Amino acid sequence: MNDYQLAELSHYSALLPAICIVLCFKKMGARWTPLKWFIAVGIINEFISQFWIQSHHSNYTNSNIYVGIEFALILWQFYAWTDGSRVTKTRLLFFRMAALIGFFAWIGDNLLLHRIDDNNSLFRIIYSAIIVLFSIDRLNCEAVYEKRRLLHNAIFLVCMTFMVYYANKAFVESFNLYHFNIRREFYVLLWVIMNIINIAASILYSIAVLCIRPKTILQLPY
Repeated sequence: MNDYQLAELSHYSALLPAICIVLCFKKMGARWTPLKWFIAVGIINEFISQFWIQSHHSNYTNSNIYVGIEFALILWQFYAWTDGSRVTKTRLLFFRMAALIGFFAWIGDNLLLHRIDDNNSLFRIIYSAIIVLFSIDRLNCEAVYEKRRLLHNAIFLVCMTFMVYYANKAFVESFNLYHFNIRREFYVLLWVIMNIINIAASILYSIAVLCIRPKTILQLPY
């Protein structure tokens, strides 16, 4: 498989979890609504990017808008996993702080420090770091409280995927931010690894969706 074929496979790999979501839509429930939108918006952005690239235009603008939406959806997903009404004041404060940091980082990176049609990396590094931290926190919760095998736990699988994907994303974007004097082959290798991780992430999202259990409704006898 050459680099072009790998990139094409990476671009359209999000269709796999989308198909799984359609098949498992009813059992997912409202708790997984942010993930549904996360996959849907990702696919839409890929098609928009392909359109602009094939039209010999830059896809920086839609990509910079997309990462802001992506961050908001993932943060919403973490909040949905806490069941909202049971979230503590401290944890709610963390969500609000993360949202504010992400908001001002996006404004600063795309409107103040750079133009929105530039290849900007600062916000991507910041929001990736926030997602990794939230993923580690949620993984700890699942490891402590989950009674069944973790590899069958949808939340555990999604958070593991988030952690690996966004840790690698922050690492890759740091080279774009600081422009290290490194040979071109190294950047090609980073690009190849990121595409492979993106494909693996789509597969893991699909497995996670298939592992989702419908929420049990407690019925009291009368």
